[in-house]
Amino acid sequence: MVLDFIRSLGRASRFSGDAYGYAGNVAAHVLIGIGSVLMAAQAAQWMIGEYPYRWRIWIGIAVLYAAKEIIIDRWNGFDTVEDFAFVAIYGAGGTCMSFRAMPPGYTDIRFDPAIAQMFFVVFAWHLAIGIVKRLREAGNGPTG
Repeated sequence: MVLDFIRSLGRASRFSGDAYGYAGNVAAHVLIGIGSVLMAAQAAQWMIGEYPYRWRIWIGIAVLYAAKEIIIDRWNGFDTVEDFAFVAIYGAGGTCMSFRAMPPGYTDIRFDPAIAQMFFVVFAWHLAIGIVKRLREAGNGPTG
């Protein structure tokens, strides 16, 4: 039962007609991106005493996630592109860009709400379009 669940996590799905499943999948992917940034930044802070340059974290996560999607999950067209966008662009990219480290030697970071808002608005539109598309596929969505 547990192995079946773990295997199901790697199966590609467009969640055709399943808006709730799509929204849950999107939330999980964004959280993977956010969590990856937080873990990488904290690990670096513990090891070297300061936060690394945010682009290094983002590039590392983007490359590793792209490799995982292509090598392990195999190319699945737009599903692969969307999964990458939710993890690497919205989750990891939005987090990396929204927080700035202070000059070298400082352990402080600063949050920039304007950048976070930009990522959130684009993410919200992407999510909303995906949900409406799946509601339409199920026959429950707005027409027009």
